[in-house]
Amino acid sequence: MGGKIRLGQLIVPFGPGSIYTDKDGVPTVICGLDYWHFKENEYNVPEPSATSIKTSKILEPRLSKLLKVPYFRQPPENINDNNNPNISGLKVQGLRFPRWYVNSATGQLKRFNLETQRLGRPEKGRWKPVRFIAVCSAGHMRDFPWKAWSGCSCSNETGLCLRDSGGVTLNSISVQCTQCRNGKSLAEAMSIDREQMTSGLTKAGITQCTGERPWLGEAGAQVGCNEVPVGVLINQSNIYFPKTASSIYLPDQMADPEQREIQDILDKDIETSTVANVFFNMKMEKQGLDELKKSISKERDRPLPSDEVIKSAFDNLGRGRTHGGTVKHPSVPDSELLAFRRKEFNILRNEVGEGMSSELRIISSVVPSSFQRFFNKVNLVERLRETTVFFGLDRLVRSDDPFEGMPESV
Repeated sequence: MGGKIRLGQLIVPFGPGSIYTDKDGVPTVICGLDYWHFKENEYNVPEPSATSIKTSKILEPRLSKLLKVPYFRQPPENINDNNNPNISGLKVQGLRFPRWYVNSATGQLKRFNLETQRLGRPEKGRWKPVRFIAVCSAGHMRDFPWKAWSGCSCSNETGLCLRDSGGVTLNSISVQCTQCRNGKSLAEAMSIDREQMTSGLTKAGITQCTGERPWLGEAGAQVGCNEVPVGVLINQSNIYFPKTASSIYLPDQMADPEQREIQDILDKDIETSTVANVFFNMKMEKQGLDELKKSISKERDRPLPSDEVIKSAFDNLGRGRTHGGTVKHPSVPDSELLAFRRKEFNILRNEVGEGMSSELRIISSVVPSSFQRFFNKVNLVERLRETTVFFGLDRLVRSDDPFEGMPESV
């Protein structure tokens, strides 16, 4: 499936599990990470690019701790680079969804596969994607159950037709089977009663969510979902709420020169740092230290410091340790998220000069005399690295807890 999406749009609004409609009106579901970093081979078949997978890792220790994951991945950029063929021509894949299309001339409904590239041309008219799907509040998404909704009793789906008389309500749209003659309008198909936990689909006897996740492919379904399936339009604003989190890289202000040198090396060697982080999270400290030592040895021509110094430098990499006198403490304990932001505030409110960090530079600015009654300090942030990540999605209702559903530990 084709379409042009900017790198930042793969976080919001077209993250995994969203529906993107291209300039030709063809809807596509944006795939999950299992479908990223693929490159077409000589037979035009997508294959994973090991080089791209290796270089896509991002280490952001504070975010990793908050979201309980060892590292993050950056989406591949679709660039043409003759000097780096292994990262050239990469794509984030999309799959055809909804699978159902309607013949513009006859109204015939036909279901294709997620991986279908070309639809072919019917004898009359052309294939147009349907506008209706079904979702649940647990995040699952499936095709609208045309056969079950119409009451079709046939053993196949070949007789299903969608009729639209052009009215302004769903009463003017109906699905009917030309073989068994059963049919029904779409009136009430999109309704939902949140208090009674019912929907138009459940009232029609379609009570089971199938747990489908088409952005993970045909085999991506979850079993045992008890949420109510709800009929929706593919362009409804409430069928996709991306969950995102961001973090500012904070230098370790308490590091001595040797620890700062080690941190600079490890911050550039993302691959080694992420592998070491996984080892430490698995309580395999020796293996983690061995990985760090290999990376540091490549950049230093003198003996390595002690294991304690290396481990301390790594543990405090990007975590924003500050001297006690520069920190503002609240009178009431912060929530986890507020404490996360307060640490950023405690760094940004103080000067971070040259030599402290290559990723953050903050200098004091002069407060004009006319504003001194309102502000006693103004800082100028000249350089800053912010990491924004996508880590989940909601449908129908945005969750009150921004981190609901995250794992209990790394």
